[in-house]
Amino acid sequence: MPSATYAIGVGFDTARYGHHATFLREDRQPAAGPLEFMESSSGYRDLERQFAKLAQQHPNVHFHIRVDAAGQYAANLLVFLNQFPWPKTISVGDPLRNKRYREVHFPKRKADPTESHACARFAIVEHPDSTPPVSSELMTLREVTSRLEFEVKQSTRQVNRLHNLLGRTFPELALLQNDLVRKYLWMAAQSASRFNPQVRDLYARLRARGRRGDVALGHCMRKLLHQVFGIWSSGKAYDPAHRKEPHRASCAKLDASKPIPERNQAAGRKQGTSPARKAVTATDSIIACPEERIKSPPAAVVELPLRVEEGNGSVDFAYVRSQITLERVLRHLDYFDRLRGNALQRRGSCPIHGTKRARGRSFSVHLGKGVFQCFHPPCGAAGNVLDLWCAVHSLTPYEGARHLAETFDLKLYPEQKEKRNP
Repeated sequence: MPSATYAIGVGFDTARYGHHATFLREDRQPAAGPLEFMESSSGYRDLERQFAKLAQQHPNVHFHIRVDAAGQYAANLLVFLNQFPWPKTISVGDPLRNKRYREVHFPKRKADPTESHACARFAIVEHPDSTPPVSSELMTLREVTSRLEFEVKQSTRQVNRLHNLLGRTFPELALLQNDLVRKYLWMAAQSASRFNPQVRDLYARLRARGRRGDVALGHCMRKLLHQVFGIWSSGKAYDPAHRKEPHRASCAKLDASKPIPERNQAAGRKQGTSPARKAVTATDSIIACPEERIKSPPAAVVELPLRVEEGNGSVDFAYVRSQITLERVLRHLDYFDRLRGNALQRRGSCPIHGTKRARGRSFSVHLGKGVFQCFHPPCGAAGNVLDLWCAVHSLTPYEGARHLAETFDLKLYPEQKEKRNP
């Protein structure tokens, strides 16, 4: 006679960048250690090895899998789980129902391990029915619907902002906003697209990219509202020749005779800026000087160099950072053991501004992504491993990169030759 099926409950708590899994036997005891893995190919390989190990230990195993589907975070995970060759039953739980179940059985605990443990307990005790997999067509429809919902929320938010401004200045005009303000703003945008330099450049760029005229005018309407708000909040008169000022350290790198000014803050990414490409901090790119920016065509895309030359040497910031991990730097600073957390995220006191509290938790570091942030408002430092090194030693990005390379024997750029001892 065939042997009885060996059931194992598996619970998943999903998140944006990583998931937590718990494995329970029928007696609700751990069948294997908990697993925390990243939303990446290596993380999914770790998960598959764990399942294969349990299947090898119990040839007649049947996995009862329960996934806490929080938004779209579990989409990739469900596709991956459905490809497993072992007998399994996969059910997707409603987040609110999973929360109520966790509150009943674990009322005083709330964390990712607890959430996944509650899902595993529900799977092994209740044996829920399998949830049919979502087809690719339905997944595409979900993505489109989600995008439309986002656009509706953004439109509603902008309308509420406009009503608020009109209600403060012209209450009577606010009542006619739907019929009057949009028409006047449309006419103003048509005029601004011819005589307002900033709006005219914006309209020309959008038309050059293939946007329809009405769509380009809609962007011009938004640009006009930003200009009105800027004039209103700053109290300054409109300047037709106004150009957005570049970063204060952007021109220093082009003139080796002028040193980069000292900065007391880390070279972290500033809120409100929009770099030409994705970046973690300001050390990822160098912005052109004002003269070069004015001479460039409005619609041109300027490639930002990654290497900075100053004095007698050059530095490739991205290449320097790629050779060192945040954990290694924290251990060198004798701060890693002071942080508490898991293999991916840890928190503790800040090594930059310091604190008298030995158990402070304002400093957060994500070892998987290699970034950090201090949530103490006077400090507010954030960025990558190079930013941390510069902030701790009060160095500019160029000086910090060279000092970091000397400390850990790193190369400053890919073509640099190894140092040879005489």
